Amino acid sequence: MVTLFFPGLIRRVAWVDHPQLAFLGDEPRVTPPAPGFLDDLRLVRLVRDVLPYRSEAAIELTGRVFRETARLASVRGARAVFVTPWLGEGWPPGEGYLIDELLVKQGLTVVNPDFGYQPLPGDRHPDPASTQRLADAVVAELRR
Repeated sequence: MVTLFFPGLIRRVAWVDHPQLAFLGDEPRVTPPAPGFLDDLRLVRLVRDVLPYRSEAAIELTGRVFRETARLASVRGARAVFVTPWLGEGWPPGEGYLIDELLVKQGLTVVNPDFGYQPLPGDRHPDPASTQRLADAVVAELRR
């Protein structure tokens, strides 16, 4: 089972205008969004998206989701692999501490390659050659 993780997605876990995930024991529960007046203002959302952000609750919940993903894969006889491609300038990524905190320190299998990312023209997605290098890194991990 292959799961993609981009550290920048942690922000989305805390968005109050999206459905919220929580656990009741081992059971995941999704609740409807419940933004308040201030949270619903686009200006507040813009400021929240621009400023540096670190929500311990969002990080903890994301870690729990990853651990549960690995546990459920194992129970079903599968292997969980978490792929953390960096689609930006410079290596390693500045948010690498999240990869360490949420995946590496949890003992989860991580493919965190410097795969020579090159974007598609006019798009941030990797070009075909970059995608092939990333896929090769995942296959190499699965063969181990």
